[in-house]
Amino acid sequence: MPVRNRSAASITAIAVLALVGALYIRRQALKKKKQEAEHASEDNPPPTPHYQISILGDTFCDVVVQGIKNLPEWGTDALTDAPIELTPGGSACNSALQLASLLRLFPLESHITPRVVLHTALGDDSFGSFLREKIKAAVQGQYVRISTSSSLEEASRKESSGSTPNKETTNATTGVCICLSGSEDRAFITHRGVVATLSGDQLDVSTIYRSQFIHIAGYYNCPSLWRFLPGLLRDCQSRGIFTSLSPQCDASGKWEGGIRDTLPHLDLIVPNEMEALAISRENGIADACRYFVESGVKHVIVTLGAGGAFASVKEGERRREMRQTCPLKEIVDTTGAGDAFNAGVLYSLLTDFVKKIAAPGNGTRESWEWGQALRMGCAMGGHNVTKAGASAPPRDQLEIIDNLKEIRCDV
Repeated sequence: MPVRNRSAASITAIAVLALVGALYIRRQALKKKKQEAEHASEDNPPPTPHYQISILGDTFCDVVVQGIKNLPEWGTDALTDAPIELTPGGSACNSALQLASLLRLFPLESHITPRVVLHTALGDDSFGSFLREKIKAAVQGQYVRISTSSSLEEASRKESSGSTPNKETTNATTGVCICLSGSEDRAFITHRGVVATLSGDQLDVSTIYRSQFIHIAGYYNCPSLWRFLPGLLRDCQSRGIFTSLSPQCDASGKWEGGIRDTLPHLDLIVPNEMEALAISRENGIADACRYFVESGVKHVIVTLGAGGAFASVKEGERRREMRQTCPLKEIVDTTGAGDAFNAGVLYSLLTDFVKKIAAPGNGTRESWEWGQALRMGCAMGGHNVTKAGASAPPRDQLEIIDNLKEIRCDV
């Protein structure tokens, strides 16, 4: 072969090798890029669905006195064999802890991230510090976020705005409740503290608006919220947020406090029998439920203690009345049973809500599995009375599963 032809062939071979080498390098680069993308997706998985329940209301430090047969008369003393304990309390706090415990024990789905946000007020004192630590420890900080307004924060906010903080605000302390618990009933002595001054301008409203549910607990313990709540609940309903309320006892005995302005903006109200009759001024449970419905509430559940619960719920264009019994094994302390019941109902509604989002054919957001909600509520309330203290969440699944087995479906 002439030298000229051999040179041309060599150049061609070198060009082919260079092309092959370039293609190989490009292929390796693309492979590496793909691997990096896969690792990145593992390190940063797509965001999981976020579900949130906001619970707004009272938090107290409970001084729990158990085993009381008779209240002492003035000038006398009474003994109890049970130790006197200091525990988290208040309807909002109780329900938040109970609900968080259910979410931990019975996860909705592996890809669901539920959260409970407790909107409340704590003072800057030893009781406030105790509650913050206890609440976080109770649920390992996984499911409850505390959105609090403290007395010092409020004073600082007023000073920065040019206002003079009043003595009542700057000296506000954490609410404390002395809980006197007998085998059949209970009584309370309450210092509301900073809870009494919790007002709308102290709330993290943007977080509330990111919730799917908002539950007002301890209504009558939060007088500074009364004028604010109708507008807040109206705005929540316009955003598709499910609204509910548990009134708590009115220590004044008046049963006013603007609650009638709040009723038209509620999807659900859950009073006990005494509260339902007092607010409605009626003599029977059915009549009380009718009062709430005529006032604009969509669904009503009245808790009946050992008698379970009675409900009047809206199903499409018709109304359905339901009753659920609640057999009790043992009664140690009835304090907080209603708050535990509310947590069970909220958990059931959230579970139902998630199913509807995952499979729209399961029903509309206006239809709910109320039978299951009543059973779960009774299971939680029935469990709570077997423990000492208002915030006694279940520690394992069996405690609730065993209760559910005992509660037949009466609806």
